[in-house]
Order: sequence, then C-alpha cells, then structure tokens
Amino acid sequence: MSKIVEEVTLGIDVGQLSLDIFGANLNDVLSIENNETAIRAFLGSFSGPVAIAVEATGVFHEMLVDIAQEFGFTVYLIDGYRVNKYREAVGVRAKTDPNDARLIHRY
Repeated sequence: MSKIVEEVTLGIDVGQLSLDIFGANLNDVLSIENNETAIRAFLGSFSGPVAIAVEATGVFHEMLVDIAQEFGFTVYLIDGYRVNKYREAVGVRAKTDPNDARLIHRY
C-alpha cells in the first residue's frame, strides 16, 4: 500500500539576521538565524515535497532561495509591493516579522 505524501508549504519573512517561518505543519512562527548552517539544518529536516513562499528583500533572501533550490524545493519569490497590497486588502494592521511570515504563507 502506498503512503500519501503531502506537500509542506512555508511562508518565510526574511531579515538580515533572521528568518521567520510559518507553515500549516508548524504550531507557531519559528525564527532561525539567516546563515547557511541554520538554513541547511532547517530545510534538511523535511523529507517530502516543500513549497516555499519568500518575499524578495534585496540580497538577504538569496542564500535561502539558492539552498532551497539545491534541495529541490519549489520556491515562489514574491514582490514586496504585492505583499504590502495584499496586507492592506485583507486588513492586517500590525506589520511584524511573525505576522509577515503568516501573511506570506497565506498569500
């Protein structure tokens, strides 16, 4: 009998020093350092298909995107202007990194 494999979806808010991560499989927003070691350890914990939505943030998202693609994950790079307009459309008032991770996941 075959095993059902569901895709894990993650919304990641990228900062210079940290990544705030939210997904349906996580109980709350997880924060990790924005460095190669931490990113590889986190992404390496997944065994099935993973889709990651990440807001383009200058150069701070590039390492995350490169490593995620190296792992074979699907990456959706989202324009910050569109995320901001989506935030306005759904009525999210507080702009915090954890809220942005949830919003990007939802988007």
